[in-house]
Amino acid sequence: MDGTILFSYRHEIGKKVLVERYQEKELSYMQESSYHLLQQMDEEEFIPLTSRTIEQYQRISFFKDGRKPRYALLNNGGILLVNGKVDEKWKTATFHMVKKEIMTMKRITDELEKFGTVKWQDELVIFLKLFREEDYPAIEQLAEENHLMVFRHFSKVYLCSKKLNKGYAVKRFMTTYLSESSGKQNDDVIIVAGDAKVDLSMMMMADVCVFSKSLQEEYAALKKQYYLTQYGNHSFVTEQQMDRNEPEKRTEVLYKIQKQEVIFTENEMIGETVLGWQVPIFQWDHHSMS
Repeated sequence: MDGTILFSYRHEIGKKVLVERYQEKELSYMQESSYHLLQQMDEEEFIPLTSRTIEQYQRISFFKDGRKPRYALLNNGGILLVNGKVDEKWKTATFHMVKKEIMTMKRITDELEKFGTVKWQDELVIFLKLFREEDYPAIEQLAEENHLMVFRHFSKVYLCSKKLNKGYAVKRFMTTYLSESSGKQNDDVIIVAGDAKVDLSMMMMADVCVFSKSLQEEYAALKKQYYLTQYGNHSFVTEQQMDRNEPEKRTEVLYKIQKQEVIFTENEMIGETVLGWQVPIFQWDHHSMS
C-alpha cells in the first residue's frame, strides 16, 4: 500500500477523510470515495505493506468501525502484525536474516550523521532526515559500498538490508506464513498498488498491478529481467540464451512476462482505482514464485 491510498495534508485530493492524527496534528487523508469503498472490504482482504514503523502504522484508522487489517507488513516486510500484535516468530526470523546488515549500519552511523538526523526504525531500518538534499548521492554511494538498500522520499532517506524489500516480503509471507496458517489456495489472486520505486519489487509478485505512469518504463524493464533471471535457477539471463538452450521454456517465460494485467493511472492518486476493483487487494498465488 505505502502511499498509494494515504495522502499527506500537503496534497489537494478533493473530498477527503482524515485517517491519521499525531500529537493533535492532522497528518494523512484518504479520498472520500476510496474510504467508502474500503469499508466494504473484509479485514483479511486488505493487507498493508509499508515502510512505516509499528508506531506510525498504528496511528492509521482504515475502518470507521475500529477494525484493523488482520495482517500488516511493516518496515518493508521486516515486521508482521497479526490482529495488531507483532508475530514474534516472524520478527526473530527477520533479525536472523539481516543481522549482518544491521551490524554494518551500526558501523556507518557516524558517517551518516554528517548528512542528517539519524533514527532507527524498530531496530531494522535507518531513517535519515537530510540536512541538504544535494547530499543524497553521497549516501547512495555509501550504501552501495556497504551492500545496503537505500531509498528516499524528498528529504527523508531510508537504509536497510536489501533483503527487506517488498517483493521478498510478499513471497515470504505467502510461502512461510499465509499458506500454513490460512490454507490459501494456488488460484488466489494478488493485486498490488504502488507509487514509488521501492514498490517495484512488490509488483513482480502480482497478477494485477496498479501504479502511476511515472513508473511505467522501470516496471517494464524490471519485469522482463525478473522472469528471465528467476526461471531455471537463474540459468537464463537473456532471450538469446533461452532461444539457444531451451526454446520451449523461453516461450513459457515470455508468456509470464506478457500475462500480468497492468493498470496505469494518469497521476499519483491511485487508491480509488485499486479499491474500485472490489476484490481482495492482496491474496497470493505461486505463479511467479521461484
